[in-house]
Amino acid sequence: MFSHCSSLTTAPALPAAKLAQSCYVDMFWNCTSLTKAPDLPATKLAPDCYRSMFSGCTNLTSAPDLPASNLAGSCYFYMFKDCSSLVDAPAINATRLAEYCCASMFRNCTSLKTAPALKATTLSLRCYGAMFYGCTSLENPPELPALTLPEGCYASMFYGCSSLKTAPTIPARTWSLDCCYSMFAGCTSLTSMTVYYPGYDPYFNEDWVKGVPSSGKFYTYDKSGAIYGADGVPSGWTVVSL
Repeated sequence: MFSHCSSLTTAPALPAAKLAQSCYVDMFWNCTSLTKAPDLPATKLAPDCYRSMFSGCTNLTSAPDLPASNLAGSCYFYMFKDCSSLVDAPAINATRLAEYCCASMFRNCTSLKTAPALKATTLSLRCYGAMFYGCTSLENPPELPALTLPEGCYASMFYGCSSLKTAPTIPARTWSLDCCYSMFAGCTSLTSMTVYYPGYDPYFNEDWVKGVPSSGKFYTYDKSGAIYGADGVPSGWTVVSL
């Protein structure tokens, strides 16, 4: 609707409480002069409803609240991708997620230092995939309370977050295919991880710590079967029992 309106500075009101599939896709894509997003009060979402809505809005500094407690497939996919001035991100209050719902949501938001709260305990396929990919200023990651990790749920979630020093604690007991694939790859400042019950198998976490520093501390309850390298405990790190 307003895609590539590069001089648009004020967005219209969007009061709808119930959304339809793909209703706001690409709506403000590359509106590079937009500094404030409209309120988004909807609590009933649909697949792809906000997909790429503000992607490329390079002057957008804050995001609107997202009050929905039930998410739909790919509903926030690419929503704020390449919003390089974004410093304030909204909490995701849903406790159950849908497939790809938050994938690449803040990808390349290079000014974002603190991640929003993520309260979900029930995850889904690729729900957080590449969510903070390329967020080079990110220092404060969210808590990750889920105990079961479905396929690809954290894949590339923090890829290239070069300011991240301490990884979020991973308390999960059940791991699935590619759940942590490349999760912390390229985190060149990372020196501390706490993983209660690691999945020591490339089947779960191929390249998840590829490119991290050669020294640090890896805290865990279970170090039996530990492997070292890009697919397990980072090479050169000290394993510390909790």
